[in-house]
Amino acid sequence: MRFFLAILFCVSLATASFLSHGGTGADPSYKSSTYYWECGKEATSMKKFDCERLLSVLGKTPKHGWEPIKKGESREWHWDTCSVTIKVGHDSFYLVMEGDEFYEVGHWGLKALCGPSNQRTMVRPGNESWTAWITERHWEPEHAF
Repeated sequence: MRFFLAILFCVSLATASFLSHGGTGADPSYKSSTYYWECGKEATSMKKFDCERLLSVLGKTPKHGWEPIKKGESREWHWDTCSVTIKVGHDSFYLVMEGDEFYEVGHWGLKALCGPSNQRTMVRPGNESWTAWITERHWEPEHAF
């Protein structure tokens, strides 16, 4: 009986460890009703490492959020071969975003959803108040995604 309980205990620990690694912090796909992701064309001039670094820098923005982006305007950030462009929708007056949440949803789309290739990544909330593109430098939202 003790042997059986010891095995059961080990299995429960292994299962608990496995289940805790996904969770809401590591995988924002639980927010699929809040966000929409899309993978675009492969960008040969973009290095995924540069995009990860740029998202990390944007994710370390202070908790009070970024400087507001006004209605219809866009803002770009660059890191070597990568560019992040955010455009505020015409139905929104401005955008104030938390860096850590943007990192979470952008990084998940770039790494988990769009896979190991250098595909362009797009993310937007369900209310379409803004759209973000993670692409190679010099790409414009007016061009084919």
